[in-house]
Amino acid sequence: MIDFLQNIKQHTVWRKPTNDVKSNFKKKLPRSPKLFSEVYEDFKQHILPYYIGEIHLRLWGPVMGTGTTCCTIVYKT
Repeated sequence: MIDFLQNIKQHTVWRKPTNDVKSNFKKKLPRSPKLFSEVYEDFKQHILPYYIGEIHLRLWGPVMGTGTTCCTIVYKT
């Protein structure tokens, strides 16, 4: 997460989710536990690239928050 935020200038302010990403949210929720590493990989693939823009340096918004790293998952693989 820190690496992603460190290079945020290189990303676009907003990215439209693909149909594959949207269809991922239509799946049934798992009934059994998953490893944290699996959940984090899903997050990095299906959620993180499609942030709303509030964390980008070129888009400031007082409504949605500051985009700081406080209370985010910090996991180094």
